[in-house]
Amino acid sequence: MKLTRVLSTTVAIAAMVVCGVMPAKAQFNFGARVGWAISDLGQENSEEYLAGPSASLMAEYYLPSSFGFRLGVGYARKGSGLIYGQLGPKENWSGFRPMPNAPVYMNAGLDYLDIPLQVRYKRSIDEKARLSVGLGGYLGYGLGGDMNLVYPDEFLKSDVFNGTMHGIRPERSIKAFNRTDFGALIDVEFVYRHFAVGLDYRLGLRNVHDHLPVYPNATNATARNYTLNISVGYNFK
Repeated sequence: MKLTRVLSTTVAIAAMVVCGVMPAKAQFNFGARVGWAISDLGQENSEEYLAGPSASLMAEYYLPSSFGFRLGVGYARKGSGLIYGQLGPKENWSGFRPMPNAPVYMNAGLDYLDIPLQVRYKRSIDEKARLSVGLGGYLGYGLGGDMNLVYPDEFLKSDVFNGTMHGIRPERSIKAFNRTDFGALIDVEFVYRHFAVGLDYRLGLRNVHDHLPVYPNATNATARNYTLNISVGYNFK
């Protein structure tokens, strides 16, 4: 309770200070973005990308110096479209064969609520157009999703964030993904009047899974979210 009061008091004092020193020519904007995200879980050549929708709301504040801040909240579909299962040694160089109790392949679609925070810099091209870049980070929370594992004799399907998925053999169990995620964020955006087109990249810094049953690092196949997002949007102010 004491900590809550301290935080509330600190936020209130900071708000009064900011309002007291807010320059007369400062600019405040808020808007909405929709887009398409391309993501993977960092499994390199053993993986194929997952494409899914994204949507967000944002508010930004610029000082007369052209530097500013942006805070947002949004949804993004992350994960992996396809991860190849563990493979054993080549037999007479004729190809790979599945290892015992290893999946032929798996995929995972992770639905996240992301909260990005950035420092930004904008450059006006003319009175109606501007270009801006942002650098910061994001916090993510897993809302839901689905995970599929395909074995030669078994198909497993589960919610990605709830509990452990068990197969007909103990060796085929796989635990759920971590709900919380965080990472770095960089983006560039072009705005003409009220319309915006942007490109951002999110580099996950937290292991959202530490034991994926995939080739080649089956005993330590960690996973992180790597997401490239293309968006269009509208600024209401």
